[in-house]
Amino acid sequence: MRRHLLLALCVLVGWPLAAHAQTTLLSDTFTDSPGTALGSHTMNTGSGWTVPSGAFQVGASNQAVGVTDDTSNIAIADAGQADVTVSVDIFVPPTAQAWGLIFRYVDTSNYWQLAMVNGTLELDEIVAGTPTTRDTEVTGGSLDSTTVSFSVVLSGSSITATVGAYNLSYSSSTHATATKFGMLNYLNAAGSYVPAPLDNFLVTGAGGGGGTGCSMLLCGAGQ
Repeated sequence: MRRHLLLALCVLVGWPLAAHAQTTLLSDTFTDSPGTALGSHTMNTGSGWTVPSGAFQVGASNQAVGVTDDTSNIAIADAGQADVTVSVDIFVPPTAQAWGLIFRYVDTSNYWQLAMVNGTLELDEIVAGTPTTRDTEVTGGSLDSTTVSFSVVLSGSSITATVGAYNLSYSSSTHATATKFGMLNYLNAAGSYVPAPLDNFLVTGAGGGGGTGCSMLLCGAGQ
């Protein structure tokens, strides 16, 4: 009876029945000697980077930069969880390129990306090497020459992305169990290669720890 009364109280006042702390699974501020290959760089949190396409290195201002022209520079790391929040800060240069976040990465032919492509934000699904754009937002150059956070929240089939004031979303179970996340830097066909520096890479996911509020009360309430 006491447990039922406490449960009713929790619902009435809006207390959470359980709460789980988020924990940092991967993080990197890219503090290292300029020119250090990302594969040889030690992350703040995480087992390290692999670069399956192109090349990445630490830039002069402790940021990650892609360094191979006319290709997709991709760096990824394994978070060990699929349902996470992944983010990175990117300085957006006003040039014809593509850059952003890689998520739900399986291999170079199967992954998702949140990318700025020639002034348009795209949420792209790549399957067997074929990209399909699932959502877009045209920025009209409003983010050029600024540093902005690219963020993706993943929960089952739900994909929610935020870049500054722009929001993109889609629902898909494609690659939904993949636990690798990372960064993209690509030069389109036209123009000189100017990398978009990436910084403050972060992946957080569900951590341990017990509940708070009502969950603690209910545990000791008996029947």
